[in-house]
Amino acid sequence: MIQTELDVLRDVSVRLESVGILIVFAILTATATAFSQEQSFTIGAIDFFGHGGLDVDRLRAALPLHEGEKVSPESKEKIVALVTQAIKRATGREVGDVALTCCDERGRLLIYIGLRDESARQTAYNTAPRGSTRLSPTAIKIYRDVERALSNAISKGVLGEDDSQGYALSVDPEARARQLALHEYATRNAKSVRRVLASTRDVEQRQIAAEILGYADRSRQQIRALIRASHDVDSGVRNNAIRALVVLARSSREASAIIPGECFIDLLNSVIWTDRNKSIALLAVLSTERDARLLACLREQALTSLVEMARWSYAGHADNARLIIKVLTTQKKTSVSSRSGPRTGRRSCPTRKACNLPAVLSSRREEFQE
Repeated sequence: MIQTELDVLRDVSVRLESVGILIVFAILTATATAFSQEQSFTIGAIDFFGHGGLDVDRLRAALPLHEGEKVSPESKEKIVALVTQAIKRATGREVGDVALTCCDERGRLLIYIGLRDESARQTAYNTAPRGSTRLSPTAIKIYRDVERALSNAISKGVLGEDDSQGYALSVDPEARARQLALHEYATRNAKSVRRVLASTRDVEQRQIAAEILGYADRSRQQIRALIRASHDVDSGVRNNAIRALVVLARSSREASAIIPGECFIDLLNSVIWTDRNKSIALLAVLSTERDARLLACLREQALTSLVEMARWSYAGHADNARLIIKVLTTQKKTSVSSRSGPRTGRRSCPTRKACNLPAVLSSRREEFQE
């Protein structure tokens, strides 16, 4: 039965990458109670980011756990503590993130370790909101209905979805119906959802608001709010907002054309794995348009991070970086400041680190007008 259980969990991770209603390791932990007490998961790969040229093989050797060993979902906190201590002893560097995520093509656990570099420019996030606005009980109920329906679909092995409308629709009839109800609610109440996303101090409310806003009818106000939320102080809000932008960008060239990709480059250098995972997915979509300014900014600001990610063991997480590097290598190298044009202008890469850059948004004023 172990292989079957791992297959289910691997399929869950595919659903989570595209929909994101649940958290991968939370599912591992919750599901473990239904398995035997001896249930464990094999480590498929351990990779690093933010290591600044340190010997990766040396880093792996210093760890108290290794590829091929088994761990239990309940041991996550212990794993994080042991890894953090081992890296500190071996390098003197602080660990910014230890991400345990499911799964590779063989159902094995993947571990990503981010190292802090105090000398590097740090990713800056929005100031934490302090408001008390909340989503309505109706919004929460519809959201939870979607959550339950997707969970049921996953348990049945029904995982396909359609993103062509700019929001995820499951091929499972029940889940699709619930998602369409969420779309209807989000479209009718987009203004109040945007208000919660921007202003409430309640982190879970902002996380849910980011998910719901992704189901609204596409508009410049929606995209602008999601861009701002992509630099929320909470990593879960950022994750949900960027994932919504990924679906929007994939759905149409019109949507991708008004998403300023240069605002997300600093997240490629983040010490948080979900920042890198989601921003690289968005930038992989946007870079296919071969916008000269975006490609130049990627080359100038994030090439080291792109190379780090392209070297990750699991292709499912490395391929977006590989795609961007391929685009960069086939694009004539030019300086940002040396170009002009209707799309890129004479602007340099953004120097401020928040994605709700007034300068960037105002420079595309005509694209964000309703």
